[in-house]
Amino acid sequence: MTMELDYSKDEEVDTRKLLLKLLLLTKTYSPLFAGCILVSILGSIGFYFSKTPVYESKMVISSDLLDFASVSSIVKILDELIKERNYEEVAKKISLDIEQAAKVNNIKVVDIYEVKENTKKGLFQISVMTENNQLLPALQKGIVRFLEENDYVKKRTSIYKNNLKARIYFLQEEIDQIDSLKKKIETKGVIRDEYNNLLLFDPVTIYQELVLLFERKLELEKEMKIADSFEVVEGFTPFQKPVHPQLVVYLLTGFIVGSFITVIIVSLWELKSFVRKNEL
Repeated sequence: MTMELDYSKDEEVDTRKLLLKLLLLTKTYSPLFAGCILVSILGSIGFYFSKTPVYESKMVISSDLLDFASVSSIVKILDELIKERNYEEVAKKISLDIEQAAKVNNIKVVDIYEVKENTKKGLFQISVMTENNQLLPALQKGIVRFLEENDYVKKRTSIYKNNLKARIYFLQEEIDQIDSLKKKIETKGVIRDEYNNLLLFDPVTIYQELVLLFERKLELEKEMKIADSFEVVEGFTPFQKPVHPQLVVYLLTGFIVGSFITVIIVSLWELKSFVRKNEL
């Protein structure tokens, strides 16, 4: 027990000595610390102003046809082309000049919102980083066009529209038949079959069924009008504040680098001094 207490006291004494040594070194070399940190921070500020500002913006699109994985895989093609600096191909795919395409840093599908119950639409968020936020309107049109002109997307869109047309045609036939029956009841009062048997119909039920079919037909016709592969819910917004570079990050980096360089210099000087004393 006594040995443990002595060991603890020795550790405490050593810690105090180390702290005192560090304080003494800091005081002794304070001009060096201040100089190195100042030079490093000034260098970081200069580097900050030499960097080209990068702006971020996000666009929300909806689709009845595609899920997140499909949209992400299509957009990933653009991002990979940007990473390999193939700006000519990027410009061709999203209808930009090569110089404009070179200003785009990345394009990503960064989020997917939960599809609400009783709805088909999926909402996707596409994020872009660009060195020129004036390109955003053209970039928005180019990305949407690139998605819509994808062969897989065009095939799905064609099938979807054909299905809508068939359903609308079927509903119209049903409406015509029920409407014809309704007119016969209104004019004749009663209807008989081919064997002259009396057929009984409830006019209210017929009217309600006709209204339901007509409303459903209107819904499908509305879907047909907006049955494009993608619809822009919220377009890109050209923010004036860049996301990169950030001055705070560069100042902090300059402080850390300056401090690190100072510690290395002081350590080398102290080591050199220690070696000289031992040689004597």
